[in-house]
Parts: sequence; structure tokens; C-alpha cells
Amino acid sequence: FGLSRATLYRQFAAQDGVQSYIRNRRLAHALRLLTDAAEGGRPRISSVAYATGFSDEKTFSRAFKRRFGCLPRDAAAERAAAPHHPWASQTLGDWIQQLGH
Repeated sequence: FGLSRATLYRQFAAQDGVQSYIRNRRLAHALRLLTDAAEGGRPRISSVAYATGFSDEKTFSRAFKRRFGCLPRDAAAERAAAPHHPWASQTLGDWIQQLGH
């Protein structure tokens, strides 16, 4: 990037640091994986945890709950219930899209 480490860290100070920024991006990606409709059905929580760079499911679940206020299995269950309630999937989808901005 052409920046010193100190400068890079100062740039991310408003987002609570580089580590916090990266973790939030990984968790947002995990939320998308858990809530996006997929052909294979509901994804395994451990698969999503490993795919998003977490070393184990327990650490992932704690971080996910701290960030979103619910467990990963609850987010996946919400996706499964969404086809029965079109307003729920639309609201959740809007929220997920806002995370990327």
C-alpha cells in the first residue's frame, strides 16, 4: 500500500483498529453465507466458521453473537423461515446489503 504500519493503523483507528475491521468483514461474510439461499440447504456452522478464517466453531459463535446479537444457527434458521414470510427475507436482505457498505 505504500504506507508504514503506523500510518495504516492510524487510518483504521476510527473502525476500532485493523483487527476489528477485519473481524467485522469476516463476520459479515459469514452472515451472508448463513443467510443466502443455497442449493445444498442449510450450511454447517463449522464449515462457515472455517471458510471465514476462524479456528473453531466456538470462537466463531461467540464473535458472531457479540457482533449480531444472535447465534449463527439462529441466523441460518431465519433464512430457512424466510420463504414463509417474504417481509422477513426482504428486511434481512436489506440489512445484509448495508453491512457491505
